[in-house]
Amino acid sequence: TDGYLVTEVELRKIVFDVAVKCAPGYVGVAKVQSCEKDLGEYILSGCEKAPVCVSPKDLSGYSVTEVSLDKVNFKVSAECSATHTGKASVRECQGKMTPYILSGCDKKIQCDSPDSTDGYLVTETNTVAQLFDVDVSCARGFEGKAAATKCARTGQQYQLSGCKYSTT
Repeated sequence: TDGYLVTEVELRKIVFDVAVKCAPGYVGVAKVQSCEKDLGEYILSGCEKAPVCVSPKDLSGYSVTEVSLDKVNFKVSAECSATHTGKASVRECQGKMTPYILSGCDKKIQCDSPDSTDGYLVTETNTVAQLFDVDVSCARGFEGKAAATKCARTGQQYQLSGCKYSTT
């Protein structure tokens, strides 16, 4: 009786009273058919294993909470892990026993500060390239339009440009 919850009240063919419903993890419309002959077995039908998603093999970059992998009640949430940035998204699987889909998190690109900030006043709010926020202006005795340019790879220094020694 896998997949069925059965309540037997009366099994005599003339007063057959058996209630049936699909068990947790199964879906469909449960039916019971009385037996054909004395001491025969009644027949259960209508329930099948609920379609289920599986976890992806690689969860790196994500912090995942799986409440239900059943496609009927699918509930999975995700956030980007501390080493990643972005907005995590979860999509239900397309078929039975296939992985659900995670997207939206990218590995953080961590920029290093320049070795020298001579001629610049620098305030670093965020040196992660995807969230890059470095305020820069020309220091006293320098002039121009100061700019900070984020790095392309982790471990590279961000670049300062635009300030020149003032001759006035």
